[in-house]
Amino acid sequence: MTSYEEKLELGESVLHGLEEIGEKILPILKEFVQKFNPLTFFGDVFTALREILHGLGDFLGGDLRRFLESLREPEPDPAKVRDLASAFTGYAAELEHHDEDLRQAKGSLTEQIWDDVGSKEKPAEAARGSLDALAARAGQMGPAAKDVAKTLDAFADQMATAREKYRAAREEYEPVSTLDRIIDKAPALPWHWPRYFGDVFHTLQHSIQGMLAAHKEARAAGLDAQGQIRKAQGDVHLPDHTSPNMDVFASIGQSSANGSGPLREGVQARADQAIEKMSAEDQAKVKALLANARSDEERAWILAAAAAGHDVPTLTNYANRLKQMSTEEITQLDPREYSDAHPANVQINPDGGRTPYPEVDARGKRDGAFIQPDGTTCGSSSLVMAKMMNDPVFAMQIMTGYDAKAGAQDARQGPFHKDLGGGRLTKPDGTPDGTYTRTADFTPAEQRFAEAAQRMHDVTTDTHDRGGNLQFPWMEGLGTAPWGAAHEMGAPGGAGIPGHSYDWHPVNQYNQDEQFQAVAAAAQHGEVLPLYVGGSGYPQHVVLVTGCQGDNLTVYEPGSGNTYSVSREEFTGQKPLSTAVFNDQNARVWGTVTPQ
Repeated sequence: MTSYEEKLELGESVLHGLEEIGEKILPILKEFVQKFNPLTFFGDVFTALREILHGLGDFLGGDLRRFLESLREPEPDPAKVRDLASAFTGYAAELEHHDEDLRQAKGSLTEQIWDDVGSKEKPAEAARGSLDALAARAGQMGPAAKDVAKTLDAFADQMATAREKYRAAREEYEPVSTLDRIIDKAPALPWHWPRYFGDVFHTLQHSIQGMLAAHKEARAAGLDAQGQIRKAQGDVHLPDHTSPNMDVFASIGQSSANGSGPLREGVQARADQAIEKMSAEDQAKVKALLANARSDEERAWILAAAAAGHDVPTLTNYANRLKQMSTEEITQLDPREYSDAHPANVQINPDGGRTPYPEVDARGKRDGAFIQPDGTTCGSSSLVMAKMMNDPVFAMQIMTGYDAKAGAQDARQGPFHKDLGGGRLTKPDGTPDGTYTRTADFTPAEQRFAEAAQRMHDVTTDTHDRGGNLQFPWMEGLGTAPWGAAHEMGAPGGAGIPGHSYDWHPVNQYNQDEQFQAVAAAAQHGEVLPLYVGGSGYPQHVVLVTGCQGDNLTVYEPGSGNTYSVSREEFTGQKPLSTAVFNDQNARVWGTVTPQ
């Protein structure tokens, strides 16, 4: 299937080819008329004209024909879009009162119902909490479904208009679609030929541009509709899969629309697949670990570790350590939760003996726990963060020092003093204000993260990737090459989702919308993805997309360890990229690493 970018490139190539033929044929025709003599064979002029017309015939039947085969009526069919809008309208009506039904069901759950259960938990309280979460989401679903229906109706109208424009352009093209048709309608008198063929070329050009414009309008309408639908969804989120190893209401409570928590999209399905591949004996052991978990959240984190592909001994060590952790510590196995709760102790030390002060971002927020250890490890730090989010066993090792694979504890206490470089200070008016050094006292968790980032840097710049496959080596001083990041994401035991492969894609003016859609869709399906950003010259920094809400990507920025939002407008160059993501007024997105 021809991609949208390929269609645009092919269209531009066809128009260029048409222009070249026109530039050759029209002067020949004028010379032909000037030298026209019915008593001669017109010599070289006639030969040149015949060759040019032959070339035009080849062009019409070759490049142009292939292009138009790929450029049929814009999809989707407006009628099908309207049918879908009607379905959402009906869906909204069905959901209108369900939130109240759920709240009434919640009220009927008394402790007496659970007297014979013998659970260590408070089942009624847990069930009421889960039903509360489901009721809140159900209450949002009706209005969201109405908004989706409205968006789809508008999209159907836009698609109908785009198709009308396409058909008009196609109708204009048909009379000049073959050389035979062009010759059949040619004037009998040769001195009318230059003007006639000039009109032919204008018609061809105008009709091709019209068909391309119709597709561009349809594409823009589709992207806008997708963005509006994402906005309508908001926090209305149900997991893509519910595991038989997890209560359905608990599944809803342990997942979220922004990609946080143990059960991001895809995690439950991958956990079930991993458990199904185990022997009957190992399946029984994992089910026992789940049954003995103290809470739904603990159970969800065990499933997340199973989804990461760990064996039963590792899962057993991991589950036993979970039992020793507080509810707060378990929640903070999500590295973003941990980072927010444990800001880094990074100091700015101005020259001249001036008083040091904590580093804060434009929001006045201190750096998060997990910051890059030097100026070349933004890519490797982003990959370590990706691995922590995809593998809670690895996250536990970084945050607590416990290695569930080896059953060993890192006993180092810290703090670990670090010099993080420096730079120039400026006053609010932009004038120089001396220099500074940047230092930090790392906690053991921050130190383990920094060490993991350095090891990751070695892997991604080496001649072989983590899986032992050849890769083009890269100078460590230049950071992480995009192909190195893609290899690491897809390698066994790497930073990506187990079993997934990843590719590097440059972002340019022709594919910005499509790349945003690819990243947003992948993030909504649970992927965390490196994003290359930089100034106007070249990519200079790597951040990590960790979630998507509406038309906004959530990104982890390793320089500060904090998370920020990147809008669709920023990604596609319609407005400047936030200086919090990269401190350059001309900052833009240069490339993505996305699943194949």
